[in-house]
Amino acid sequence: MTSLDATELKWSKAGLAVAAIIGAITVVYLAADHPTKKVTEKIHGVTHTHLVPLSDTYLLVGAIVVGFCLLGFEGIRRRRRTLVVFALFIDGFAFTLVFAPLGLAMLFLGGWLMLRAYRIQKFGTANAKLAAREAATRPPRRERKQAARAPVAPTGHKPPTANKRYTPKAPPRKKVAKPTE
Repeated sequence: MTSLDATELKWSKAGLAVAAIIGAITVVYLAADHPTKKVTEKIHGVTHTHLVPLSDTYLLVGAIVVGFCLLGFEGIRRRRRTLVVFALFIDGFAFTLVFAPLGLAMLFLGGWLMLRAYRIQKFGTANAKLAAREAATRPPRRERKQAARAPVAPTGHKPPTANKRYTPKAPPRKKVAKPTE
């Protein structure tokens, strides 16, 4: 369940590569072409427009996006689904404010990988058709629960009986008198 197959590997590489490229381009674009931004404020009913320098937080966000892309590529190198999904989710949430279609696509890709992991864990295959066939052959959940609740037939070995020895309660502790000087 933890390893990625060829299709998942291909889509994960593509998603993380696009995220890394767009994350780096966004940082360079904001740093080079837009050192300031136009802010419009309404003070006492009068509209004021002025330029405000961009903070350096975009560099931090870009570094985080690229860092999580590198973490995702390390997960791909090791074929660890959990690292890849985590990186896709974090990058997807980072891009939803900047470039929403890419962020949602990355969240969708991470969800798809988790769905396939669920199918592998529950049915033994990531293929939806084979998983549906496997689910159809299983008895309904109600029958499985009733079978689990049914008493188990004794096998001949008796469990130990409860100990009937009586242990009296301990007497209360005596209070020690405080020494007087």
